[in-house]
Amino acid sequence: MENYKDVYSDWQSDSDNFWLNAAKEIDWITSPSQSFDPDCGVYERWFPDAIGNTCYNCLDRHIIAGRGDQAALIYDSPMSGRKLTYSYNQLFDKVTALAWVLRDLGVVKGDRVIIYLPMIPEAAFAMLACARIGAIHSVVFGGFVPKELATRIDDAKPKVIMNASCGLEPKRTIAYRPLLDEAIDIADHKPDHFIIYQRPECTAALDKMRDKSWQTVVSAAPTVDTRPDCVAVKATDPLYIYSIRLARRENPKVWSATMVDIGWRSNGVWGIFTTPTLVKSIGRHRMSDGSWGIVTSFTVPFSKVAQQFCLKANLWERLMRVRFGAL
Repeated sequence: MENYKDVYSDWQSDSDNFWLNAAKEIDWITSPSQSFDPDCGVYERWFPDAIGNTCYNCLDRHIIAGRGDQAALIYDSPMSGRKLTYSYNQLFDKVTALAWVLRDLGVVKGDRVIIYLPMIPEAAFAMLACARIGAIHSVVFGGFVPKELATRIDDAKPKVIMNASCGLEPKRTIAYRPLLDEAIDIADHKPDHFIIYQRPECTAALDKMRDKSWQTVVSAAPTVDTRPDCVAVKATDPLYIYSIRLARRENPKVWSATMVDIGWRSNGVWGIFTTPTLVKSIGRHRMSDGSWGIVTSFTVPFSKVAQQFCLKANLWERLMRVRFGAL
């Protein structure tokens, strides 16, 4: 592991080559020859000539490398009392089935999908399924008030909304369907389809004309070998839409910069050298069903260089912002 000064010096001497080397940790269909183009587009572009897929890097590559039986996602909910562990193979099955459902509903590359779910495993399934087929997802916190949800519906203009019947908080269960119905009434844009995940704590009445039961449509998915493969997308294509609530506007986030950023920080800052596991937090939070974290186990390894980073400031922030500005 390099120390802080060495890493920072490497970036200072040749920032383009620094990030091209970081990008080698990502599996590409077409590898980048340039890390950053300040003259490309209004917002400039990272890895402008590269092509790949986020879902492939999250799932397929690890299964191919023989880690299919390793834990990929751990769900430990103090709200529901349920504990679940998904291996990469199991997660692949869930994600590809959902990707098939979305494709069957007419969602194609470039379409938008809103994910209005609590912090349950299905939220991760939904994000990866969208990425697999090249759809752009917009995550709206489960339980968000109808007016704010309606704003995001009009901004994203989704073809599909993926929703749960309810969310859980320490002292109450929040039914999501009334919030979603009110938001749809307010919004000018009307999505084509709604996929509703029924939770045992509270079930939602479904509209037979527009609603699909998550459990029913996923169970109807064909065998894995006939489900969608990862769609090739440009490194400059959006992965998701990030909501800035106060500004009431949506910002597209490019997948390539996100992937290289997370990949580099996992190794360089947090000291995670192996395949990470996504763990649902066991803490009690105000937000519906808690939060998520990326760790290799329930104890995060904290490297010596990571300690230096905490003492001397966030290196990633400095490297990415000093020259190029915020992502």
